[in-house]
Amino acid sequence: MILIYTYMTRTLCHCLQTHACASLKVFLFFNRETGATLSVLTGHTAWVLAVRISPNGKYIASASADKKVKIWSVQTGECVATLSTHTDSVWGVAWNNLGDKLASVGDDGTICIYRSLEK
Repeated sequence: MILIYTYMTRTLCHCLQTHACASLKVFLFFNRETGATLSVLTGHTAWVLAVRISPNGKYIASASADKKVKIWSVQTGECVATLSTHTDSVWGVAWNNLGDKLASVGDDGTICIYRSLEK
């Protein structure tokens, strides 16, 4: 299980990553103060292996065994980009400190660097 809290939006991201729950391929966004579910993010076709919130709190990047990285809007819960550059499971994602670049690493032995959605 992965729990990530972002202060800017006061939300908690809960990635269902346990063996029992991983087949659900979803992760949840909660309001930390009220406990209300804000979004259920679905779209990956295999286990979600990592999630990271951008430094500005606007986006979530998710990595999956489906060989894809997805970028989600925190505000709307919509997938705004799907990055299909890996040829095997993607195990990690990380934003740089400015939030203008995203890196992903996968079982294919590559590290991919992506430019930000915002210019």
